[in-house]
Amino acid sequence: MRDTFRLFPVGSVPQRITQQCSLQQSSPQQSSSQCSSRRRLAQQRSMRKCCTVLSVIAMALGLSMPAQSQDEAWKKEQLADAKLAAPAVVTDTAKIYAWNDDAEMIQIQDGDGPFVCVASGLLSTRVGKPALPFPDPACFDQNAWAFFQAFWAEPNPLQPANPYPTAPGVVWMLGGMAVSDGMVQVGTEKEAEIAVMDSGNKLVRLSPHFMIMPLPVEEGDSIMVGKYNTDHPHANWTMFAGTPLEHLMVHFTDDETARLMGTQ
Repeated sequence: MRDTFRLFPVGSVPQRITQQCSLQQSSPQQSSSQCSSRRRLAQQRSMRKCCTVLSVIAMALGLSMPAQSQDEAWKKEQLADAKLAAPAVVTDTAKIYAWNDDAEMIQIQDGDGPFVCVASGLLSTRVGKPALPFPDPACFDQNAWAFFQAFWAEPNPLQPANPYPTAPGVVWMLGGMAVSDGMVQVGTEKEAEIAVMDSGNKLVRLSPHFMIMPLPVEEGDSIMVGKYNTDHPHANWTMFAGTPLEHLMVHFTDDETARLMGTQ
């Protein structure tokens, strides 16, 4: 039976699911530019959600579009999703792919730049699971792309049959992503966005970030904290610490993300 999910946005996570955290008040010195940049980021994410909701409503009402129009609408939605991952200087010349319902990677934009971008679905649609409640588009430089292709080819990625590439690369994920609560230290100072799957598994939304992978350290010799801390959502940490998949997570505030994306 496939997982579905119940989404508990910021401020509405029940006590039985995770410790309720108090929302800190904005500082009186917070600049209006920070506020406006956060609003713009929220609007971008809301537009993406609206497109998905409208598609669901149309299906429920039995409305249909010609196949070509459906393909174009899907392509447009997937491109918008993929471009949440990185600044235009990365995505404008990137090859961009999306996952169809058969878990096939379909090219939706050609490009001759050094990056490859993939729309949301790396941890879900790609392996035949339902889409996750939070977006996770990514843009890879050539080293990171080689690493991910090797990772995807392994039946057991934590015990690869073949050595992974060792040259560190960069993965942009400014749209954030969802991770299992086992990778998260849920604090008491700030609220977290948590989705609860019907299976009981809990997913936590991470703040915008990029990754350096693989991290050039000896396996089993992690050099940083190995969990995301909701009290310090912009602190660096290592994911899959002490394994062949160990990589550095570098996080950004909403204001920093807006500056990087050129939306401020």
